[in-house]
Amino acid sequence: MKIFAIMLPLLIVSFVEAKSLNECVSFFLEKQTRSDILQARQNVNNRVLGQQELVDKLFIGILAGGHILLNGPTGIAKTTLVDTLANQFHGIFRKEQFTVDLSPTDLKGYEFFDTAKGRTRFVKGSLFGNFILADEVNRATPKTQNAMLSAMEEGYVLINGKERKLSDVFFVLATQNSEGSIGTYSLPEAQLDRFLMRLDVTYTDISVEREIVRQAQQRLKLKFSASGKNEQSAQFSLDTIREARRQVSEVEVSDATLDYIMKIIDVTRETYKYRQIAEYLVAPVGPRASIGIAQAAQANAWLNGRSEITGEDVDYVVRDVLRHRLKLTKEAITQNYSADNLLNQILEMARQQ
Repeated sequence: MKIFAIMLPLLIVSFVEAKSLNECVSFFLEKQTRSDILQARQNVNNRVLGQQELVDKLFIGILAGGHILLNGPTGIAKTTLVDTLANQFHGIFRKEQFTVDLSPTDLKGYEFFDTAKGRTRFVKGSLFGNFILADEVNRATPKTQNAMLSAMEEGYVLINGKERKLSDVFFVLATQNSEGSIGTYSLPEAQLDRFLMRLDVTYTDISVEREIVRQAQQRLKLKFSASGKNEQSAQFSLDTIREARRQVSEVEVSDATLDYIMKIIDVTRETYKYRQIAEYLVAPVGPRASIGIAQAAQANAWLNGRSEITGEDVDYVVRDVLRHRLKLTKEAITQNYSADNLLNQILEMARQQ
């Protein structure tokens, strides 16, 4: 008993010191991970000029574990954007141009019997990467669209009844043509709901485009120079994203902020209380919307060094999370009333509750 009495204080001190050491390690790991992600974001911004908000929301989507639908004109550096992003983290970049003759096999891959080796072999499709650019996704047939969207949701593909897992770091940036364009197959609401956010972008200012031209000239010069040095040397790994996601998941969602999110969702559902909303909205948004708002807000809070989300984090991401989930009535479309117009009304009413 005497020995135990002597050892007990030492054991308590050791436990406290160990706990403090773990807290210190966690603190510095979080600080280093955030610093790495912010540096990677800056590197992408340095390559893709004039699209800071797009790049910012892209990182939010990745850290929240979601996928993004992009609406915008051609020539806004989508390929450069995703390629640069993949390069930052030693990731595998895949680009798939969606056309009417693209098949699910092109995306998922296929098995064949190798007679020379006497065994079945698997050839991976374009979904077996980390950063996927799905260009003009609504030009493919519904069957092919479903192959990609199911993989986004499930994290695996089925080949001859066998599950083949995709990477845990799997991010899709999809683009689509304007609704109603010739040769397109509109994505159903249930499919659109699988995207965390929809981002609407346009061309940069002329002053920024001038810098883009200069940058392109420099890259061309570098390409044909004797050194041919790679200007996109990777600095980080996919583990950086994995650790960042773990930390993002630990960002607190307070009851007050969660109540604010639920008020926003409730406005789309209790339309009998809000006649202006009922006039323009066909159907309410589902639970994926509220979950998506919270997750995107967590990622934004983490990027800004906060351990708890605020109403400002919600306001920053809510339009992007809800935009593609709001189906407008014919009256709204006839009056050129956009989803963003409706979202402004929804947010105003939620804040008044």
